[in-house]
Amino acid sequence: MVPVFSLNTNPGIISNSNTELTTELYIKPTHSGVSLNYFSRHPRHVLINTAKNHYRRAQRLSSSPEAKSRSFMKIDELLTANNFPGHVIDGVKREVNLSSQSPSKPRSTGSYLSLPFVNDNILSLCKKAARTCGIEEVTIISKPGASLKRMFTSTPFSPPKCPRNCSVCKTADNVSCSARLVVYQLSCSICEATYIGQTARPLYKRISEHLSAVKSKEDDLTISTHFGEHHFDVPIGDRNFSCIILDKCVDYRCMMITEAILI
Repeated sequence: MVPVFSLNTNPGIISNSNTELTTELYIKPTHSGVSLNYFSRHPRHVLINTAKNHYRRAQRLSSSPEAKSRSFMKIDELLTANNFPGHVIDGVKREVNLSSQSPSKPRSTGSYLSLPFVNDNILSLCKKAARTCGIEEVTIISKPGASLKRMFTSTPFSPPKCPRNCSVCKTADNVSCSARLVVYQLSCSICEATYIGQTARPLYKRISEHLSAVKSKEDDLTISTHFGEHHFDVPIGDRNFSCIILDKCVDYRCMMITEAILI
């Protein structure tokens, strides 16, 4: 019995028994055993569909009823380890077996209404209200709320050292050159002129573009135009500016609004 990967990237087992090849689901010994937990904050239909997809994959990879039974037992253990109740597992398997025997339903061609997910009760009330209003052709779907990854960010105890020794670190104090979604200010080293800009990319990349434009005398950037019009007699090597971060934003829209206010 040899574990292999099938052409659709789903792991399976191929064995040679009585000169016939049989296939079934294969789960690697190093698999973490982690799937979507039944007590996670997801709509119920997401939990059920996740379980269904596990069984459908096992069914698709199994070449015989005996192989299917063994594959389903592996999914049973996986879902049980992730707190799926026994009656839910049995119901999902029953639906998967019935759906494999009946033709698939045509996909809905109506409109969709996306609502933030609060809980299953609220979602059920929204669907009931849609039916009461006679808009059955509108399919209500829920989108997940804020995840822990978006709510929490890692904060180092000390700012990381710049491996590039870039222009931002040379001209600014207490500024992270890798910061993103920032509104920054550049100050001319010769006069008191300032420029306010924004970037969603790492700050050092945007500042490097400004420096490159100044040294190559490009006229498509404001900083380069400033040096070309007001300090054309200053050697290129002496044309420089300092950088400070005015604000660090949480998303692109906030960054654009902050830039407009500061300008």
